[in-house]
Amino acid sequence: MLPDYEEMKLSIVIVTYNCKPFIDRCLEPLLPHIGEQLEVLVWDNASSDGTYNYLKCRYDTVRLFGERGNLGFARGNNAAFKECRGDYVLLLNPDAFLHDLGQIECLLHVLEADTGVGAVGPMLINADGSHQVGDAGWRHDLPRAVAHFLFLHKLFGFESIYLTSARFLERESIDLDWVSGGCTLVSRKVIEQIGGLNDDIFMYGEDVEWCVRIRNAGLRVVYVPSVRVHHLQGATQKIDIDAAYSSTKWLDALAAEIRRSTSAVGFFVFKAVATTGLLLRWTLLLLAALGRADKRSVRAAHMLKYARFVIGLSYAVKK
Repeated sequence: MLPDYEEMKLSIVIVTYNCKPFIDRCLEPLLPHIGEQLEVLVWDNASSDGTYNYLKCRYDTVRLFGERGNLGFARGNNAAFKECRGDYVLLLNPDAFLHDLGQIECLLHVLEADTGVGAVGPMLINADGSHQVGDAGWRHDLPRAVAHFLFLHKLFGFESIYLTSARFLERESIDLDWVSGGCTLVSRKVIEQIGGLNDDIFMYGEDVEWCVRIRNAGLRVVYVPSVRVHHLQGATQKIDIDAAYSSTKWLDALAAEIRRSTSAVGFFVFKAVATTGLLLRWTLLLLAALGRADKRSVRAAHMLKYARFVIGLSYAVKK
């Protein structure tokens, strides 16, 4: 249980879109704690699989909101923020599963212990318990993108766009530039000070941009790998894991961040470095897959697809 507070302490916001197959697993651990100090808000983005009606019939203690069209992740969360009554707000993907309320309490403790902390996020893990790369990292700028694509983060320990080093994952907590919107805890005061997620970003990269704004306001963004939350990566798009892995949307979001922070020359450098790094990965994976029937050949195909996508990127901002 959360400590005894006189007013609503925590609002948990879940934005759904065709999430009926796994929404029960997300909500069930939260239901026993809904009351005067904890509320759960679900904002459904016009699901076509019956998610809204299913939730309406099954979960009468959940505050359910329906939208006639798909607002996307950012706008859906922002709309729900306006309905929140808690002092703190937890963004939770419908395909992210908490084991118990103790995990939230650990995140709350970090946030409440220092007024300089603006956002807190746990480690996201795959079904097999492995770390889900892409759950946290440093800001998406040119130097860190270079470090990522040319393996400099692995060879020399440079900061990269993603957190991958085991030496960081073994810590109780670490200050970073962003944590995943799949599970992020902030105070309502921070939302009022910084604003919500960027409405112009439909999906992918809005959490990075938001956290960087929080950092630019002088607040800390803290990653807590000692708290681990299962996340079915890609499930919110109703696609399988291989399809999620092959999506180029993460590269599109990364390119958008690079555009915002560098010149046309810098963007050309990004394209050259990213293409080189992806083609190198493609080659290494193909060599590793020789004579073996495993997923490395599939991943190699993804790397080639990524490289082709990067080659086609333009510095001109898309309208």
